[in-house]
Amino acid sequence: KEINISSEASTSTSSQIANDEIPIEVWIEDIEAARGPIPLYISRKARMGKLKRQVETSLGLAIPLQRWIVGRTLCIDDNTPLVALA
Repeated sequence: KEINISSEASTSTSSQIANDEIPIEVWIEDIEAARGPIPLYISRKARMGKLKRQVETSLGLAIPLQRWIVGRTLCIDDNTPLVALA
C-alpha cells in the first residue's frame, strides 16, 4: 500500500507536487513482528509531525505509540523537516 504525504501548505499544481515528492520506505515493528518496507511519498517540505499524523490516519498506528528512527537517530522533534533526516 502506497501512502502519499503532501505538505499542509501546498497549493501547487499536480505536476509541481509530483516534482516536490520524494519516495521513502518505512518498516513497522512491534514486539511480535516487523512489516515492510511500506512505500511512502512525502513532500520535501513535510515535517515529522505531519508524517506521524498521516501514519496514524492511514495505518491506524496511534501517535503516542510511534517511535521514528532514521539511520541510528531517534527523531523526537515533530518540527524537524523530513528532508533533513535523509
